[in-house]
Amino acid sequence: MDRVAAPLTATAKPPSDRERGVAVLRLQNYPTELIVEPLLVALEDPSIQVRREALRACYVRRIEACVLPATEMYVATQTPTLRSAALRVLANDPSGERLDLLLEALRDPSDPLRAEAAQLAGWAAVSGESKLRVRRALLAKLSDSASVVRQQAVAALGLQGPGTGTLAIARLLEDPEPTVRTAAATALGQLRDPRAVGALRRAIEGQNEGNVVRAMVEAMARLPTTEAAEALLAYLDDPPAGVGPLTIAEAMGDRPDPEAALIEGLLERMREPAMEAACISALLWIGEPAEPALTRARSRGLDPALDQEVGRLLDALHPS
Repeated sequence: MDRVAAPLTATAKPPSDRERGVAVLRLQNYPTELIVEPLLVALEDPSIQVRREALRACYVRRIEACVLPATEMYVATQTPTLRSAALRVLANDPSGERLDLLLEALRDPSDPLRAEAAQLAGWAAVSGESKLRVRRALLAKLSDSASVVRQQAVAALGLQGPGTGTLAIARLLEDPEPTVRTAAATALGQLRDPRAVGALRRAIEGQNEGNVVRAMVEAMARLPTTEAAEALLAYLDDPPAGVGPLTIAEAMGDRPDPEAALIEGLLERMREPAMEAACISALLWIGEPAEPALTRARSRGLDPALDQEVGRLLDALHPS
């Protein structure tokens, strides 16, 4: 380790910036406990590139000893790339002053730094009052002038899971930027608030790109309400523009708690040749929750071809 880290501490014949940068890269081939001290030395290097690479290593390895020097660097420097890298490291331990700095970064004049702060806030390991502070700060950024900040803020709110903000997020389903609309749809699915059904239905029936509609359908499938299940069956009958029946089927298969009515609706539609493949795929993805309905349908009697398909589905649930 002394040999690998030597360029970072040599004084007799100072190595070049490139040599010191290569030393930091080589350190990352070794276990974390062996590279902490050399990385702390690298954080004081005069080269911006060397310090940035050291910060990256500290962030990836989540090295606690780097948090304090990274916080000091973030406060002291005005170099955008260093500030961004230092913010990532201090966000590994977002408490006290560091949480204040992270939330202040959401108001920074730099669009990229605000977006970085929003993403880090979504990943931050916070709870209680700190989590409420983060959520309020992120909700305030849903109207940010930069689309990348709106996108990261709404994605971060989704990562926080159920909580306030459903109506504010739903408004972003009409955002001018497709990336923001996609992130908003995904977040609504993660919040799992039944009040989002109406907004998602209107957005799905509007004018949207195929990948945006797909995200909206997937979000609908995660909402715990019978209205959402009914909407999914309706979309299977008449797929929205930009998506096909298999996309709807896949969303149904991802539903956390599929209702009996949804499964019965799929069984009924299996009788139609044009919908058979999508319905079979959905039931297969739903898995064990579909077994009772499949068994009942078979006991009532099915057409030979359909009975064979249902038998194959049941066999797939209990492979030999």
